[in-house]
Amino acid sequence: FAGILFGLLLFGGSFILLFWNEGRAVRRARDLAEGVRNVVTVDAARVDPAHEGRLVHITADARTEETLTDSDFGISANALALRRVVEMYQWKERKETERRKTAGGGETRTTRYTYQKIWSDDVIDSGRFRHPQGHENPDSKPFPDADIYAETITAGAFTLSPSLVRRIRHFEPVRLSQESLNKVPAGTRDRLKLSGEYFYLDDDPGNPRIGDARIRFAVAPPGPVSLVARQKGSSFEPYITSAGNPIEFL
Repeated sequence: FAGILFGLLLFGGSFILLFWNEGRAVRRARDLAEGVRNVVTVDAARVDPAHEGRLVHITADARTEETLTDSDFGISANALALRRVVEMYQWKERKETERRKTAGGGETRTTRYTYQKIWSDDVIDSGRFRHPQGHENPDSKPFPDADIYAETITAGAFTLSPSLVRRIRHFEPVRLSQESLNKVPAGTRDRLKLSGEYFYLDDDPGNPRIGDARIRFAVAPPGPVSLVARQKGSSFEPYITSAGNPIEFL
């Protein structure tokens, strides 16, 4: 009876969830349709005051004069953004449930929990494991992940707003070398080993232990971007639709 009741609750709840999700999709479709009606493609080479406050589309090369530096590791690059990704060697729990029919027409379930060691950039909470004993993970990584963005990025005659800068998604890996390792501050360099595109924070990169970490870097290089947003002076801000929702793409 508990199973039947739970099933009925799920059945009724699915309609609420479907209604909410479809309604959200319809509202977004209306917002985008309004954007299509109002957007105008403008020349990025100059700022035209006639388009002030309008939803505009531009395509231009995004550039910056800044050199971004990860001060913890001495990695520098002329880039729109510099990313540090820290991965840690951890236990991961895998759950498998096997169902079997019984002679009386019923069903039995057998659940097995297995554990494997993986590199993950997320901290896996071993306290939630079915069998945490012997599969303990550290509570935190030795270094946090980090994203460093250029403060001033231009696209033609325009300057990208902070919210558009945070929408940059195209990253390319940084190739590390012995020279890269030599630039790491001494206190940290003594703990690192270089292997491939990673700095390893362990004794033997070929035989990692639980809690060991490795660090890689990536940059968003200068290059072409296409954006849609509301023109505000020589920069941009989100365009608010008649329904009160924002439109802003990069």
